[in-house]
Amino acid sequence: MLDGFNFWRTRRRTALIAACVAAGLTLSLNISAIIYLQLRSVPNPGGEMPINPRLFLGNCSKALRLNTGIHVLINILSTIMLACSNMFMQLLLAPTRAEIDRAHRRQRFLDIGVPSLRNLLHISTRNRLVWAVLVLSSLPLHLLYNSAVYMTRPMNDINLYVVTPGFLEGETASVRNGVWMYNWRRQQNLTGLDGRKARDRKIVSQQIEGDGRFGWYGGCTTDNCSSVQQYAMQRGYSRVMSPLECLNAYSTFEGNRSDVIFVSSYDYLWNSSTAIPHFALNGSEVLITEDASKLPNRINSSLLFALELPSMFSAMGFWIDYGWLCGNTNSFECRRPSLWREDPSIIKDWNMLGWKVDECLVRDVPLTDKCSVNYSTGIIIVVCCVNALKFICMLYGVRLLSKDGQYSKPLSTIGDAIASFLEIRDGTTCGLALINKATLSRQNSAWSAKRKDVWTADRFRWFQLVSKKRLSWTLLMSMVVLFGGISAMLASFVLIKQRAGTARHILDIPFGATDQYTFGQLGRHIAIGDRDSTRKAFFPLIFFANIYASKRKALRVSSPKGEQRSTYFLSLPWRYGIPLAATSALLHWTLSQSIFLTALATYRPEGFNNELLFLGSSPRPLILTVTLGFIIGIVLLGLCFRKSKGVLPRGGTCSAIISAACHGPAGDTEAAFKPFKWGEIDAAQSSGLLPRKGHIQDINEAKHAQSTGVDIELTELAGLGHCCFTTYDVTAPVQGREYC
Repeated sequence: MLDGFNFWRTRRRTALIAACVAAGLTLSLNISAIIYLQLRSVPNPGGEMPINPRLFLGNCSKALRLNTGIHVLINILSTIMLACSNMFMQLLLAPTRAEIDRAHRRQRFLDIGVPSLRNLLHISTRNRLVWAVLVLSSLPLHLLYNSAVYMTRPMNDINLYVVTPGFLEGETASVRNGVWMYNWRRQQNLTGLDGRKARDRKIVSQQIEGDGRFGWYGGCTTDNCSSVQQYAMQRGYSRVMSPLECLNAYSTFEGNRSDVIFVSSYDYLWNSSTAIPHFALNGSEVLITEDASKLPNRINSSLLFALELPSMFSAMGFWIDYGWLCGNTNSFECRRPSLWREDPSIIKDWNMLGWKVDECLVRDVPLTDKCSVNYSTGIIIVVCCVNALKFICMLYGVRLLSKDGQYSKPLSTIGDAIASFLEIRDGTTCGLALINKATLSRQNSAWSAKRKDVWTADRFRWFQLVSKKRLSWTLLMSMVVLFGGISAMLASFVLIKQRAGTARHILDIPFGATDQYTFGQLGRHIAIGDRDSTRKAFFPLIFFANIYASKRKALRVSSPKGEQRSTYFLSLPWRYGIPLAATSALLHWTLSQSIFLTALATYRPEGFNNELLFLGSSPRPLILTVTLGFIIGIVLLGLCFRKSKGVLPRGGTCSAIISAACHGPAGDTEAAFKPFKWGEIDAAQSSGLLPRKGHIQDINEAKHAQSTGVDIELTELAGLGHCCFTTYDVTAPVQGREYC
């Protein structure tokens, strides 16, 4: 019973059907999700419509838990889908025996047991097309799936006003006069930290707002700004804050604070009270003087400045030196709240555009229960379409990959290839027992030449068992990934230092969280990705040289027979596969905590206003991701310098080398189904060596060898040793001896 279960468990067709079932269930869940989300979307409570529908609107803790749970499910589904797709992709690239024989006749070798683009030119057109569709359809899953659902945090839009104390007592306010006076004022000079630099800033004399970044915009619906003035006089601005409290409240985008009135009684530009007018009309001329209170036709306004802060500035204007909060007229580092929280005295001269802030009147708009979980219908539909396309390709792939004939089934593992070549010898590689991949790559004549290779009993280090091209590509990709991650991490440090004034602000950001200093870094940290493909392609290359040269073992194949064992299928042995899978999962998790889609929903007193989407990043997980990548790289580098236990020819995934090692003694007909070992066989056994198929007589085998273009003359090979896989007794090759 158990043997029957193991047989079916290892059958390739069973695994393929199971993958199709998993893909079908994933597709069903995604389609069900679309229907459910459309039926359960939360109606808009007022104001503008959000960019994407809401699945949930309410308590922020509940929204966070729901968002986390959904993303766990998304990652499970995407992992299942991509794993199934990758299995089909690797099997589709695996050549059949017929394709290998055809390539060998053309003096070309293929790769066994690893995903290899070399095989693309030799597999069937249908396999190539299905493989290409599966590859291209994986990109949307990688790039979009996690962005289908995201959490939105609320923040209030801000209208700010700078007024004299008289504004709160009903003194005349004029937007027209205020705009005219400010346009002259902003071009005047005051001292403050150099606004042209992001760090190491010195106090310089500079224009109040020479770049016209803000100007006077919005906030008042009438020239006398009566709506704001009346609301303030009726104590609609519920909280009165000191300068320190005000800076604390508005130095972050979080909190219930909304519109703010900065009350100023002193003007640093004129070094006088804000109640003293400085402009007057003299006919068609404008007089500007230190005190115009006694002049006729003086121009005055208790409203000094007004600005309706755009949503983008409300969220990200903090980056630009807190421009709207501190500007060019303050001498303390406004970007570093920790400094003025520790020493409030440094903000004693805090001013807005040169008007000293005495106090702030703050309007609260509660944001309780306004966190939401939103979803993108368009992205989910794209994911479903991609999922359906993969499902169809997999169903067709089952048909392509379910063939069990000796020449038609894909040889997906090295064990499958050895079993095939032991059962049916390949005449094109007879006499190439010690050939290596490098020689085959650069010398086409090596295939037809009668080889007399001298054995050197060197135990190679692992990196020497890999072709230079594959090793170089693996190292290059690893270096690009690692240094890309380091560059992104350093860029984050620089950016945060520029925005926050110090890189130590990283310590203030919780693990997996983001703030206004880390928004919008689109594409900066995508360098650290999945390196499994390079790692998993590297390790199978060394097993060929370690396993069967050191111990006598039965083959691991996809469908075991006799004493053959079940293969690891498409994965590595547990001692390597489990650590690699664990580190891969850990890297994926830390990366998902490093970069994520985040959104801010801006509110006005009348309701929802706008939604801003950002690519948020969290520095701590990014540091951990880069550190893990570096540690993994060091471990892999150390493994590369290990010495192989066995002494097999180099290039273990090369079909020609595998084939050449399978020319055993003529009487060893059951080698594929019993434990065997690689080594030198007795001269008596090697003298009867010829390519053969099953139990065909020697003369027929010779004819078959000649038909495949191989010139074998026993007299030429007489006296030479021979190494191969066999169930017979073998010895280690002799140093300096010639072998064929």
